[in-house]
Amino acid sequence: MRARMHRILRRPVSLAVSLLMAAGLLTASLTVVPAAPASAQATITICLTYASGYCADVKDSDNVAGQPIWLYHPGNDYHWLLVTGVTCVAGTNCYQFEDAQKPTLCLSTTVGRSIVLGTCNGGTGSWYPEGGGYYGNGGYGATYTLMVHTDTDGALLTALPSGTVGYWKRWTL
Repeated sequence: MRARMHRILRRPVSLAVSLLMAAGLLTASLTVVPAAPASAQATITICLTYASGYCADVKDSDNVAGQPIWLYHPGNDYHWLLVTGVTCVAGTNCYQFEDAQKPTLCLSTTVGRSIVLGTCNGGTGSWYPEGGGYYGNGGYGATYTLMVHTDTDGALLTALPSGTVGYWKRWTL
């Protein structure tokens, strides 16, 4: 009788243990498996192609909206997050360069075409490859390219008409 009672009790206990283990494994798999990010972002530097030690950097490392972006050497320690698939006036093949230290701000242009930390809006905060290392501003279309007047420390970046000569404007990401 005792052996029979033991077998009868063992079945529900085995079933309960099996259910608890399955639930535990299911819960573990739900909490352990991370969700994939919506869009992967590469960490990059934005440097002059023919003077690669000179890179786009936030002036005085003051990561606030409106802060100018300047050319700095050695600037290859300043990083940006490359966001792809952004829509702008040039189409859908645009980028945003988010500040790696403050991703709510992007490399952006002002009304006067100065390059500053600004909004990441797909407009003046977006860029598209023109080819050959040139980047046009997504808010202004093919008319304004990312440039710098000289390759010395502290030179401010600007967006000037694409045909402007005498300016450094070829970039490597």
